[in-house]
Amino acid sequence: MRAILLSIALLGALQTVDAHGLEAGFCGPIDTTLEKLKDAGQHIVATGTAIAEGQLEARPQLVSILFLANPEVRDGYIVQTDKPLNLGAASVCVRNRLEGVRLYDPWLSGVRADSLVRTTEVEADRGCAPVLADEYVLQGCEWLNSILRRSEGTDQRLLLQGHDVKMTENSSDERVTSLLTVLIRDPSRSDPESLSFAFIYSSTADGATTLSRILNGAEVTEDGERLVTAMEGAQSSRVDGHEMGARRAEEPLSPLSPLPRGLTFR
Repeated sequence: MRAILLSIALLGALQTVDAHGLEAGFCGPIDTTLEKLKDAGQHIVATGTAIAEGQLEARPQLVSILFLANPEVRDGYIVQTDKPLNLGAASVCVRNRLEGVRLYDPWLSGVRADSLVRTTEVEADRGCAPVLADEYVLQGCEWLNSILRRSEGTDQRLLLQGHDVKMTENSSDERVTSLLTVLIRDPSRSDPESLSFAFIYSSTADGATTLSRILNGAEVTEDGERLVTAMEGAQSSRVDGHEMGARRAEEPLSPLSPLPRGLTFR
């Protein structure tokens, strides 16, 4: 898998572009599109395989999902290929553009305080009522903090959080539609019989959270391992309320926290 990603990264002519030129919904050839993102400082942090959305038949189409991040400006992308990378993916589409991205070291256990939302469970429960009316909700709705704390008793580890940003209809403004949280299986697990899942959760401004996607064969790339290790050492994270080493405390990345670049959450 890593050899495939390296081959992709070397394809195409280098182009200088603004990362914000690629909005959600943008599609293009995989080689040139990934090169554009690479030129804009994006790194492939992790990959996985998922069922193409809207395809639940007996033999659904599989696609690859790539998580990218630029730790310098704290933005990122979730992109989807037309077919799995190892089956000759030819195109890629931007599923989500993220702002205020934080990377976490999935080799470390513990609930990070700065990943918890600053809403209450009661507020999240109220926010879940309209969300549960959506027939496409995969596994119910609950408070994000409950999901993160419960994951501590499993092999799922926090990898990434960021605000999902989309352009408004007139394309003159941006808005945050949700807070996305990605959990991935502990990379130190080497049990070949254990499936390597990843989960993408989507939270509203009140912390009401639903599971939006499940990935299989998920793994952190070598580039991703280097980045999360560096980020975890540079930014503060508290595990179970205790400071990790001499790391500096940061405010929680909450849907109610100040949003990046003056964005609004609606």
